This record gives sequence, C-alpha cells and structure tokens, in this order.
Amino acid sequence: MIDLGDWLDSHIHKCGFELRTASPPGGTVLVDASGMATRCKYGCQQLATIHQPTVEEKLRERVKFFPNVQIYLEHEVTNLLEENGLVAVTVRRVGGTRPETFHCKYVLACDGGRSFVRRKLGLRYKGNQLNEQWLVMDVVSQDEDTAQKWPNATVVCSPDRTFLTVALPQNLRRFEMLLHDSEKAAQTVRESEAARLLSDVGVDVHKLIFKRRMVYKFHARQVEHWRKSRVLLAGDAAHCMPPIKGQGMCCGVEDAANVCWKLAMTLRGNMKCSLQSCSSGYEVAEQILDSYQKERSPWIERMTAQNLIVRQLSSLRNPLLRFVRDITLFLGDRCPGVKNWLRYEMYKGSPDLFEGFLEHNSIGSGELFPQPYIQTMVAASEVASTKLLDKVLGYGWSLLVYRRSAGDVLSVSSLQELENIGCQALHILPRGSDLTTAQQNSKEIAIVDMEDKLKGWFRQHLVDAVLLRPDRFVFGTVQSGCSGDHLVETLHAMLSGTRPLAPEQPNWQRYWPFVVPFVIVFCIILFFML
Repeated sequence: MIDLGDWLDSHIHKCGFELRTASPPGGTVLVDASGMATRCKYGCQQLATIHQPTVEEKLRERVKFFPNVQIYLEHEVTNLLEENGLVAVTVRRVGGTRPETFHCKYVLACDGGRSFVRRKLGLRYKGNQLNEQWLVMDVVSQDEDTAQKWPNATVVCSPDRTFLTVALPQNLRRFEMLLHDSEKAAQTVRESEAARLLSDVGVDVHKLIFKRRMVYKFHARQVEHWRKSRVLLAGDAAHCMPPIKGQGMCCGVEDAANVCWKLAMTLRGNMKCSLQSCSSGYEVAEQILDSYQKERSPWIERMTAQNLIVRQLSSLRNPLLRFVRDITLFLGDRCPGVKNWLRYEMYKGSPDLFEGFLEHNSIGSGELFPQPYIQTMVAASEVASTKLLDKVLGYGWSLLVYRRSAGDVLSVSSLQELENIGCQALHILPRGSDLTTAQQNSKEIAIVDMEDKLKGWFRQHLVDAVLLRPDRFVFGTVQSGCSGDHLVETLHAMLSGTRPLAPEQPNWQRYWPFVVPFVIVFCIILFFML
C-alpha cells in the first residue's frame, strides 16, 4: 500500500483561484474562487498545489519496498517487440552500451511527451503546438507582501502581459508569463531580464532566488489509440495540454487509477463463477482494457478544451473583446447558478464517465462516488475510529448498502460472485447509530455516516445499494426495494466479454454542463448591451 494521503496533507499548499484584469492592488477581480481552499465532496482539497519533484521522490521511496517492483533510474527504452504473446522491452542505461531485455504480458508506457514507445508503435499524436512562448520561472520567495498580494492561484489578464502565478510548498512560487512576439527566448531566460519582467508586475526581486527559468511552447495533443495490443500509454505519452490549470500530473495519476485495476483483473486470468447462468469459470475478457481509452479520452478532451479557453480568454488583445470578456465574467461571477460553475466547474468539474465499463442503465452510473468522514470499528478491538471512506474501501470492488443488509439486496450466488472478485460489502448506518451493536449483528463491515453525505447521495438517487469499481466510480446501483442480482449478472457478462461496454453517449451529454452556462452569460450580456 503506497497511501500518500496523510503525507500529502502536510506537503501541499492550499489555495483558491482568481481571474483578474491587473496585478493587485490594481485591476478588477473577474472570478473569485477563494473558497476552493477547502475540502470537496471527494474528501480532498478542492484546489491545492504540490512540488512535483518532491512527490515523485516520495512515490519512489514508497514503491521500492514492494518485492515485485524494481526501479531503473537513468535508463531508456531502446526497443519494443511483441512475440509469442509477450512484449520484449529492451532498456539501456543512458550513455551505456549493455542492453537488458525484459519479457512481460503487458506494458504501460509512461515515457513522456516524446515517448519512444508511442513513436515505435507508429501511433499518431493528434493536436498541435501553440504558436506562443511562455517564460516559466520557479523562485524561492520570503516576501510576505508577495504572499499576501497573491494568496490564490491567479491568472492576470492584463493587456500589457498575460501571466499567472501560484504558490507552491517549501516557499516556492511559480510565475508563467506570455512572451510578446518580439521577445526572444534566449534573452528573456537570462536572470536580469527575468527579474525585470517580474518587477514590471510588482514583485520585489530582491527578496527571491531563482531556482528555474525555462521558455516553453505548449502543446494540446492526444494519442489516437491509447492501446495497441499488449501496450498501453498513460500520462504525457498519451496526452498533453497547456499547464494553465496545473492538471498534467493529475491526469497522469488518474490514468493510472483507471487502468491499473483493469490490468490486474486481466492478469488474474480465470475467475470462479457462482451464478446460475455460469456453470464453471470464465476468462476475463480484454475488452475491459478497451474501456480505458473510452473513459479517459473524453475527460482529457474536456480538460484540454478548458485550458485552451482560459488561455484564450486571458490573452485577448482586442479592446472590444476584452470588454465583453470582463463584463461577462464579472456579472457571471455574481449571478446565482452561473457563479458556482465559473468558480468550480470551469476550473475542473466532476470527472464523470459517460461510457465504458459501466452498467449504463443504472441511476448514478459513471459518477465518482463521494468520500465523507465515516466511523467504523478498528479491527480486533471495540474502539470506533473516524476516517475517510477511502481508508475503509481499500483497493478492490466495494458494495455499499444503505440501511438494508447485503443479503436483502443480493442472492447468495450473487454475493459469492462478488466475493470471487475480491469485493467487500459495507453496511451504511445513519448518524447516531450504535456502531458496536450493529457490527456484532452484521456480516458486512458496518460504518456510520457521520456527515449525512452518504444518506444524501442514496436519497438523491433513490437507491439502496451501489457497486463501486476499485477507482471509486459507480459501476451501477440497485433501486430502492429492488433486487440487485441483475447488476452482478451484468458485471459477470462484461468481465467475460458476453456483453459489450456501455455505449458512447452523444457529445451534448458530455459537454452540456460546460457549454450551457457560457450561453446563458452571453445572452445576459447581449441583453444589457442592446
């Protein structure tokens, strides 16, 4: 178990988000999402920054204790060949001459935007390079005035220069500045010129130390096929986007969370079957791997589009377009209904699934399940412990039943089928319930809904039970008063390949939460202008 949750809580910088027309104290705040510096319904911070090298170092430190993991730093892949149902991967130390070949059933390539694996497989990297240069600077700042001036992740839409700044842990701060066409990368990357640019936006350069200065041209790309036979791509090897919203590493981690449990189930091979419709066992079909791109690609498209829209809005040069932008965002941020979308959905939103490995006829299917604080019994004791739901669910499938027991919702054979895939059952009790007595009288893990958030979710969807995938997305639900055997039948059919993946939904269903508020605000502006 890697479990960086508790460690991350003390190694992040919690902040909000704002979009403004000039550096403070001047200018107008167009969008104020300072409230994002709080926990969201998924149990984590709505907005926080990390120092990526520190997090990567911690991940390597935790992973190296697993006996089945080997880490090869400063190595590169030099060849990839599929033969006899295996993939031969040849690696070599950078600058070395002696290659080493590994044979594996599957390869998950996370080798960056210039991926050798992607090029070796001949996969098209669709998209384009943005025709603009950004100067990215990481500085160590002890200046309290700067911290107070920019407490949030801030995008400044100044007609003089578009830039963004955000505080990072360890007293680090990042500035990303859009260079003018006349400015040369080799010149602006010099410390004296970078200091001048920061001074122009009100930064006291005498109170900071430069740690990094680089000029980038950003890309907006996605690989055409995320999987080719036994090789899958993830992270920048599969997609890249402008870093305005800081979602690069986040999307890579989400890729891993989506595909790793599917690889594990595929590698596990034959599965036992306890259903009446299945007389023996079955082989987990590889279509479960096909769901990887179906589920991740739409979200990457949406995040990339949002990045491009924020970039375009923040760098407008035409005075009339800037005026329309400013008045639209200013009024929208103060308009109930539109306000919440601008402050939260525009920045990221909910990563719900619309197709893939889901029971798409179920209410709530494809939603990311909330993660409130719950109370449960500590193993081998009679002491109740309060923790996030994630700590109890573990890393496999989970069946959560509200008020009723699992035996009231599923037949014995269905419960056995879920047990065969490592699914655990949890009995949710309302706040104020006697946890000790409930656990003694229940075969499932009893948990108490301390914040009534689970109660709200089940009542909103009118369901008694929910089957969660290992990545916490809802596979399907059981409606109130109904049997859930059909849900397990569907799961078995999809795992064995006798039922196809959930069909693709129309594009308007994916993007209407993203487009409609823009249309509403634009109509409001037209009304006032006319």
